[in-house]
Amino acid sequence: RAMFDAILYFYQSRGIFKPPSNIDEDVVANELEFFKISLEEIFGTTEEAVQEVLAPVSLKQKIREFVNDPHYSRGACAWAIIDIIFICISLTLLVLETIPEVGRYFSDDTEPMYLFFLTLDSTVIAFFSVDICLRMVSWKNMLKFLTVPMHIMDLLSILPFFIGLAADLMSKSADPTKTHGYVALRVCRTFRIIRIFKFVRHSKELIVVMKVISGAVKEFLVLGLLILIFVLSCGTIMYYIECDSSPDTVFKSILEGCWWAVVTITTVGYGDVAPKTHLGRIFGSLVVVMGIVILALPMTIIVSKFSSSYDEEKRMLEKEMLTRMRQKRDPEFAYNTENYNETIV
Repeated sequence: RAMFDAILYFYQSRGIFKPPSNIDEDVVANELEFFKISLEEIFGTTEEAVQEVLAPVSLKQKIREFVNDPHYSRGACAWAIIDIIFICISLTLLVLETIPEVGRYFSDDTEPMYLFFLTLDSTVIAFFSVDICLRMVSWKNMLKFLTVPMHIMDLLSILPFFIGLAADLMSKSADPTKTHGYVALRVCRTFRIIRIFKFVRHSKELIVVMKVISGAVKEFLVLGLLILIFVLSCGTIMYYIECDSSPDTVFKSILEGCWWAVVTITTVGYGDVAPKTHLGRIFGSLVVVMGIVILALPMTIIVSKFSSSYDEEKRMLEKEMLTRMRQKRDPEFAYNTENYNETIV
């Protein structure tokens, strides 16, 4: 009844919406969806109006919005741009280090460019360290902070640098005649590729895709099991078809047949393993067609998951905006940091 009165008053007042303080945000969001009332109708069509409703109410929230939302302020936008630039620099250094003509500048401390690349990578690590510290400070529960996948990746991308740096200093103190100037960067060579996942927090579409993947684990397991059964069956059949066809046959084991099945099902077709007999070629043609069908079967499920995840993200945004609006109307309505939507960023 109270929610209906609020919606009735919204129409009577031509746009003034006052949600009841004793009703959960999910109920409010469901009622707004039922009556086809959009957020633009409530908060206005401009981005400034929405940001005013979403304005943080505490210092931790301000820090959280600063590092997570580039639309929060000009400083937040600059921070996000710098973060993207440093991610690109870090990945570029990772690639350049493997080029023989350039790699010596990363390993030989007698080269004039060695100090430049070392300083550049250290600057990137320093920025990433400040970023993760700001995110850590903005959380109320430190244990929950360490359970977020993106935060774990952030820590894995910077911790090896400091571990390698400590090992480098210890090795120098143990034997001053040895020079290990770039051991730290070699240690984190593998972990630096993790920094590419930092791009995820800068794209809502990538966040939705990650949630789709995490929400469709069972479907992907079923797909993997189906492909495994099909690969093993087709590889075994092809092996017995081709094994006695000629002495120089490439199908010398079922494992070779399974490799051919994987390449054929995925329509890659390297050509390193191919049937020679007519029966084998006919069976291979059937495997190609069946492989396309098997790979296409779970696509409808994945598309459905994507649609539901997108709708869920939209509903969570509506719930957050309604919560912030209720805070502005009712000072006694305390904001619970633990319920804040920060499972990804």
